[in-house]
Amino acid sequence: MGLREFRQFAFVSAKGGVGKTTLLAAFARRLPGRIALLDLDFSNPVLNIALGLDHYRPQEIKGGRFLPMPWEKGELMSLAFFTAPGGILRQPNSDYRTAFIQDLLPRIAWSPYDWLLIDTAPSISQENEAILKDLDPEIITLAQGDPLSQEGVVRTLLFLGVLKSKLMGLLGNRGFDPGSLAEELGVASLGCVPEGLPARVPDFTQHKSFRLGQPSWSDKLRRGAVKLGLKALVELDG
Repeated sequence: MGLREFRQFAFVSAKGGVGKTTLLAAFARRLPGRIALLDLDFSNPVLNIALGLDHYRPQEIKGGRFLPMPWEKGELMSLAFFTAPGGILRQPNSDYRTAFIQDLLPRIAWSPYDWLLIDTAPSISQENEAILKDLDPEIITLAQGDPLSQEGVVRTLLFLGVLKSKLMGLLGNRGFDPGSLAEELGVASLGCVPEGLPARVPDFTQHKSFRLGQPSWSDKLRRGAVKLGLKALVELDG
């Protein structure tokens, strides 16, 4: 697919509203080097808006490939670019969404880059499974201080564990320090993003990712979730 030459990070969360797109955009602005951005959020692809960029219609070139949109630090491809400005993506079912994404990925004519950052839909869906299996990025998941957000973290980690994904860790948003939560769930804390804009995302690129799915980690995740009184495990296992 031509994408594995870059170091890749995906921002993944089973729950919406945790600041995933905003923090990805802020993180992209602080990284050095050339950056490719990929917005694969079928539910609300607004990464270009978060970066202050206009709508774009990808140019199809020889071989049926698409030129991404230039931005100040690299290039951006978004699902939003395949609709009219302000239009709604046609998404009749998960099979369609998965097939669309799998068809698009090898057809993006990226220039050479140092980083690829991927925004995904807030879900544990078939299309997210396909993205993470195909690209195998290092994953950042996000949490805030409310119980629903923390249940979303458990859902996300269970999903990623089944896929045996590479996890960087848990990033806290809006002043929430994820240290205790991360420790209970057996993952790394990537620090806290303070309240206010512009978002100041800590540099977590020196952290090492680890491959999820080992039985010892899965057991710790479940024990931690039960200790924290989170209901996601019961709902998923039931």
